[in-house]
Amino acid sequence: MARWKRRRGAYLVKYRSITDGELLHLLTGDAANVITDFDRTIYTSLLRVKSTTQKSLLWVVGFTALGTLSHFNVLKGANAAGLELAPAIFSHVALVAASLAGAWFCFNYTKQTFLQVWFAWKLKVGTSAFKARCLLTFPEAYWHFAYLPGAIGYPPFYMARQSLWPQLMYLLLVIVALAIGGVGSLTLWVVLARDALANSQINHTVSILTVAFCAAVTLLGWLSPFRYDFPRRYSHMGLVRLLGMREGERNAAAHRRLIRIADRVGLVEWPPNQTAERRKKQSFRFR
Repeated sequence: MARWKRRRGAYLVKYRSITDGELLHLLTGDAANVITDFDRTIYTSLLRVKSTTQKSLLWVVGFTALGTLSHFNVLKGANAAGLELAPAIFSHVALVAASLAGAWFCFNYTKQTFLQVWFAWKLKVGTSAFKARCLLTFPEAYWHFAYLPGAIGYPPFYMARQSLWPQLMYLLLVIVALAIGGVGSLTLWVVLARDALANSQINHTVSILTVAFCAAVTLLGWLSPFRYDFPRRYSHMGLVRLLGMREGERNAAAHRRLIRIADRVGLVEWPPNQTAERRKKQSFRFR
């Protein structure tokens, strides 16, 4: 458990780094090294949300393939509910469908990461035995990297030969695949938007409105608050809040007592030429 720290010269406020997963546990008051019924309830919700996320991702892949075929003029026509669809609208349909499916995926992925950080923090602060129990009890709550032997740990007095090169190579391939997928998706979206704007068979105003709508939907999806197990800095304002509840002379008296205590424990730095009597007077004038 990380400890609170005090910034030099500001002893009223404490700060430390907290992950989203730990913040959820602090909000709910859940224990760190215990698997409870509440964890199993959250896991059930995670499985349901994860299934929806996977479906939305399949829709994204499907409409991306439709956009690719539309760009290379592979589709010559289609029949929907007895209606013949002209190839001229394929670029517009693919762009709108891919944007909506991408936003749907981002919205579901927001829920998934919100639930996953709960289990990520339990795994992070647990012992090796507790990590193994978490991975066995909630297998779908963790990414592939959590199952590496070095991440789980070993029993006492056991040691295995380890090689970082396969793990680093695997991580590098995953990063490359994600980068290519992200750049490729963005490039395809731009190409489809350009095809829609260049389509002379559909009113140009309609094309502009279509591209603007798809851009807004895509940006809305990208701005979704994804949560990962990365720490952020939080400040603890408890003492400041208590002092703020006092008014007038009670507030001044509380600050005088506080600065006396801080001076005794060495939290206040006075100039070298400051006399003890002058320090005492300044402490009474402190607000």
